[in-house]
Amino acid sequence: MKCFIQYPSSCNFPIENLPYGVFSTKQDETARIGVAIGDQILDLSKVSHLFEGPHLKNNQHVFKQPTLNAFMALSRPAWLEARQTLQSLLSVENKTLAQDIQLRSEAFVAQCEATMHLPAHIGDYTDFYSSIHHATNVGIMFRGKDNALMPNWKYIPVGYHGRASSVVVSDTPIRRPNGQTLPVDGAPPHYGPCKLMDFELEMAFFVGGVGNKLGEPISMARADEHIFGMVLMNDWSARDIQKWEYVPLGPFTAKNLGTSITPWIVTMFALEPFLVDNYPQDPVPFPYLRHADKYNFDIKLEVDIKPGNSDVVTTVCRSNFKYMYWTQKQQLVHHSVTGCNMRPGDLLASGTISGETSDSFGSMLELCWKGTKPLQMRDGSSRKFLQDGDTVIMRATCQGDGFNTQYKHKICAQVHNVGLVSSECGAKVSHYDSAQLIIGCSRAEHNMAMSGGLVKKESQERADLVAYWSVPLCDGVHTVEFEHGTVSGKRVLRVDGKEIIRREWMFKLVGEERFTIGNKRTKCELKVEPLPHFAYSYTLWVDGKPLHKFSECQERVLRSWQALVAGQRHRIVLERHTLDVWVNGERAEAESLFVDQGTEMRFPLGDEDAVIRAVSSDPKQGVLHQLYVAGQLVEEDMD
Repeated sequence: MKCFIQYPSSCNFPIENLPYGVFSTKQDETARIGVAIGDQILDLSKVSHLFEGPHLKNNQHVFKQPTLNAFMALSRPAWLEARQTLQSLLSVENKTLAQDIQLRSEAFVAQCEATMHLPAHIGDYTDFYSSIHHATNVGIMFRGKDNALMPNWKYIPVGYHGRASSVVVSDTPIRRPNGQTLPVDGAPPHYGPCKLMDFELEMAFFVGGVGNKLGEPISMARADEHIFGMVLMNDWSARDIQKWEYVPLGPFTAKNLGTSITPWIVTMFALEPFLVDNYPQDPVPFPYLRHADKYNFDIKLEVDIKPGNSDVVTTVCRSNFKYMYWTQKQQLVHHSVTGCNMRPGDLLASGTISGETSDSFGSMLELCWKGTKPLQMRDGSSRKFLQDGDTVIMRATCQGDGFNTQYKHKICAQVHNVGLVSSECGAKVSHYDSAQLIIGCSRAEHNMAMSGGLVKKESQERADLVAYWSVPLCDGVHTVEFEHGTVSGKRVLRVDGKEIIRREWMFKLVGEERFTIGNKRTKCELKVEPLPHFAYSYTLWVDGKPLHKFSECQERVLRSWQALVAGQRHRIVLERHTLDVWVNGERAEAESLFVDQGTEMRFPLGDEDAVIRAVSSDPKQGVLHQLYVAGQLVEEDMD
């Protein structure tokens, strides 16, 4: 079949493909339905009058809608008629469109000039767990080899209901989530940003056809009438949040932060040449889940990672859709077996797709085997989970006779530490390229690590010095000095010897002074209140609490050590609430690793390697933290 639109044989969108999508342009911001052909988009709203077959002549309006839902709601014969009409209109033999210069100029838009949108309104979204290799891998990690697959896994297509509102088209910014995690089993959970951000290589299909009524299941014989087409998917996952929350009801906030899909839906008609045998199923499924026809596809899948500070791309995964244990027909039929009503535009995802070999695993969780086997990148760096600025590129390709049917998916996962953010949103996107999807991640500013008792003392050095406080934070001990001068007539506040506030006291005799200290810009407030006989009280508050309150909880919040490395003394502080590690007043980039008894946080200390090990202890002691430098235990600094 030859198209009058010129494109090379390596083109992703040949006439054999013809995927559907929704787009707009700067010249016309109306969202409308298009079909990709070569490097062009055919605007179906401009050629809707040319669909004159028996199924579409009275339904031409579906091509003038802002989403594909109305078209999806038609019958399978109508979808086939649309495909045949499009292939005819685009073929060199048909002159209807090719020789109408005016219509061609209105109907074709260059893909590089288009903005893509979600192709459909997604009413409901379900994510399955249908790759036997992925399910086995995860089971071995968390339950052991003997109990890798749950007893129900080979009897039903396991799945869960996801969040449809956070399914987005590629190029949509995604924020790294905050949430609860459990770094050490048996210890209290922590709240803060996700530290184990992961991708999941998936594919998904859109439901179509006339929806079944509530209480009426979809039979296997009619399942293909309700499967419209497929997209490539990245189901972003916060692994540390997921580990804590998934029992007993399954994934929740760890999977609702964002699910990215490609803008183009490849129809099942386009995929028919790539049908392969279904994966062998043992035991044989129940009768309602059986089908003899092939409904598995040879779709080659790849995942690349490009570090943000490098142009060197590393392919980390080469997999294939054919490894799916449960077919899409079985997923759909089981989903509706209870009489659940399926609607056009519903999205059903495969779950992570992993192959038989270690280089075909579809997530960082598996590729790095829970953080124990770092991936070596071609630029010399390594990965356990996604790092700042990483670009994740997913591809799905079917190689035909002289053509490709390809899904293009480029995602930029930027895990940024961009500074102070709202504690309500927990994250902030610093910037993003409109051609990429960005995960902007920042640190939750939990300034829990306070300390020191209030010290009120007359100074012999400055006659006007009224009080000073020592405030030990993670980045060191800070001194706050306050002059309420009756001699100089000044009101002066100094932090670490640097004057930050100076006022004529007569203009502000009492009241508050607000300021910040330390690298984390910890909020402080000095309250000056009157007492009888022209005296005053001075109280320092830190993060909304009197300083002595932080002194009381310091032992629960901080762990600190002093270590001598190559003749240099280093101060190491661990914030237990955030699991941040500070070395000599600077936050260290520590890698978290799950081990049998708990977790390890690894970081460099001078020329040596340092490890903080967190293991469960008895209920009275709580979690035990130990520092090892060059393999040697360092005693905790009790001062």
